Amino acid sequence: MTDDIDEACDWQGAEIDCGPCIHQGLRAVELCRLKHACVHDRYARRIDRFFNWNPGLANAYVAHPHFEVRAIAAKHASIFLLPPLLDDPEETVRWNAARRLPKRLVLRLRNDVHREVRIRIASLLDDGELMPMLSDPDYYVRLVIARRIAPSLLPRMIGDEESEVRRVVARRIPREWLSSMVEDADAVVRLEIAQRLPPDRLARDSGRRHRRTDAGPRRLRAGHGALTPDRQAGTIRGESAMSNIVRDSDVVEISAPPVFSYGEKVKAKRTIRNDGTYAGKEIGEVLAKKGEEGYVVSIGTFLQQFYIYGVEFLESGNRVGMKRKELDPVVACDEMSDLPLPGVPA
Repeated sequence: MTDDIDEACDWQGAEIDCGPCIHQGLRAVELCRLKHACVHDRYARRIDRFFNWNPGLANAYVAHPHFEVRAIAAKHASIFLLPPLLDDPEETVRWNAARRLPKRLVLRLRNDVHREVRIRIASLLDDGELMPMLSDPDYYVRLVIARRIAPSLLPRMIGDEESEVRRVVARRIPREWLSSMVEDADAVVRLEIAQRLPPDRLARDSGRRHRRTDAGPRRLRAGHGALTPDRQAGTIRGESAMSNIVRDSDVVEISAPPVFSYGEKVKAKRTIRNDGTYAGKEIGEVLAKKGEEGYVVSIGTFLQQFYIYGVEFLESGNRVGMKRKELDPVVACDEMSDLPLPGVPA
């Protein structure tokens, strides 16, 4: 059996010659095989298979010039040989060494220059060791921490600049801290809080917020093209005739989760034209054609009743604020799979 790639080249691109190889004896007993399990191959899968078959040889390869060999050898080599690899120029090598070493030796990688190393380090550490990472510049590092750290420490993350992080905080923070987040700028964060608040506190806090944000629709009518007070969709159109919108239904959509999710593919149920609230376009100009597809990039609320979905349409390139009744899903919800976080490999 061989891999799908029908070539045997080393990390420098030269064809592999088994003749001068020091592992001839392994080949004779089928503990290495060209195009399948070879430490000299440039493909990581073949290198990994070689060390799985011959873990005792890993010590000799922790200083190999090819980073894939060093990284995979670090999974099998003696831990006494691993500390120098924490300073390896390749992040994969540093991480594979760190995962096997005592925590006291890897704490300095909390400040590693590569986000993938910091993300993985955050998955290893305990609460006290994670505290210096609460202000990490990468939002996904902070997201991992928000998911792992003890709930009693989450109040320190209430003001995180990234809404995705605050949503996790809202789901896990002790209940006595929920009132501190009821005025969060993100609608989904507020929804998470509302779902956890007792009814009496929810009514009291909602009333306070209503009094403070009563001027929101007037700013929308002023033509800012933003969803206020919940500025979620950027510079977008309020839906067709949104400048004249009224409570056209007794249904309060925001009492339930949004119908559409971030990243979900949707299509316009009708042609959408600029009603004067979309900056840089003529009044009456088409913003999205009927059936045009796009992705939900933000979710806001309006009149404390409706969700407004910021949709970036693919054909026109316009980002438009849409109500639920103006959209259809492109793929049925039960057929969708979870999307990866921005900037993170799937």
